[in-house]
Amino acid sequence: MREKEKEKKPLPPDMRKVAEYIVRGQKRRSKTVFTREGSRFDRAAFDAVNAAIRALGADIEDKNVRSDLHRKILMSVTDHTPYRYLGECFCSEQKFYRYRSEFLERVREELKMGSQGLRRARCCRGGR
Repeated sequence: MREKEKEKKPLPPDMRKVAEYIVRGQKRRSKTVFTREGSRFDRAAFDAVNAAIRALGADIEDKNVRSDLHRKILMSVTDHTPYRYLGECFCSEQKFYRYRSEFLERVREELKMGSQGLRRARCCRGGR
């Protein structure tokens, strides 16, 4: 008997934004990590994005197609490029955005960002 897959809840908007900003800073962060000028957070964020991108698209057998998908997902997140302007992606628009959401979720998981942590940070600042 097949077990039903648990439907994942989408990331809350505040965590989604944090994950997107972390991915957008990846190019700058890679320079500071390799020159040893970066902070511990820079190193952790760099490693989290790389681990998330490596884990993405495990169901795609062809390495070239997978690396092309990785490049296009990074371009979509960093440059706000919609699916229709990315060229040939070898997957449907719905599947592409599912991969993109999974990527941001993995970045969040790699950095161990939980909803409790963000709520606590807002409360400490005096926000709601």
